[in-house]
Amino acid sequence: MDNFMHAITIKEPWLWLILNKGKDVENRTWSTNYRGRLYLHSSKSFDYNALKKLWKIDSELCREVVDFFEVEYNKKTNTAKVNNFASFGKILGFVELVDCVKGYSSPWAETGLYHWVLKNPQLSKEEIECKGKLGVWTLER
Repeated sequence: MDNFMHAITIKEPWLWLILNKGKDVENRTWSTNYRGRLYLHSSKSFDYNALKKLWKIDSELCREVVDFFEVEYNKKTNTAKVNNFASFGKILGFVELVDCVKGYSSPWAETGLYHWVLKNPQLSKEEIECKGKLGVWTLER
């Protein structure tokens, strides 16, 4: 890995979708001027609202996420619980951040947000356990 890495922390299952299922946009409320390799750090939390969004986009993909993260749904309490936390809190891979715009044409682009356009996702050869941070941050190796 590079000696000096630019990284961003992303909640699951969004990071998994970037690295494994072609999610080509990261939606943010803020813009960035950074372009280049961006390492992807998996947050220690799971975005349960993502399951509702995914179900509307692609129900089969939603089932894959549920299976991968071993999500259990309790109908009585209308709550969900993740059982597979193996990838949380780690640098898992990287992408090329090539643009940051509003109005990017992608099924992953949410209206009214900045769209961080991502290309060439790759899994890291080694996972690095570390604490995440807000914004684009650096990790020295």
